[in-house]
Amino acid sequence: MFKIFKGEYVTSFLIIFSFLVTAIPGMKELVLFNSSLAYVTNIFCHSNLSTHWLNNMFLIALLGPTIENHFGAIKMSLMIVLTTLVENLVCNGIGMSGIAYMFIILSCFCRKDKTISFTCIALASFELIPELKSWIFADDNIGHSAHFMGGVMGFIFGLIDNKLNLEKN
Repeated sequence: MFKIFKGEYVTSFLIIFSFLVTAIPGMKELVLFNSSLAYVTNIFCHSNLSTHWLNNMFLIALLGPTIENHFGAIKMSLMIVLTTLVENLVCNGIGMSGIAYMFIILSCFCRKDKTISFTCIALASFELIPELKSWIFADDNIGHSAHFMGGVMGFIFGLIDNKLNLEKN
């Protein structure tokens, strides 16, 4: 029997709901066009259950529980909503790539000693600089702007969390 462990509620919801919206015919339209919350619910939509969808869900399943345990379900949910809103202000896309990129960068800040490691700076540089370049110059059907904005939001949330924790001590 499957069990959702404490600290995996938001992560499990993201994966299950995204699967249902993508797999069930007519759900994308319902979530995207018949909702006043479309600026937040659009992250659950993908064109199909492709490798791209699987990669996003893999990253969310891999990094989500660590982030959820570190920040808590409420803060994590708030970060997801804020990131989605910012992405929609900058670029009008669908899918969870921005959230996956936010998780990649944010996971670097989930350290007990609350330090920012060289790995975090290197990962942010290696992930965000090429996405910014692709956003500006690439002419493809990939949401580079969502990737970039998700990574930037993850970096901002991580810095804010570090600053708040340092001020407590």
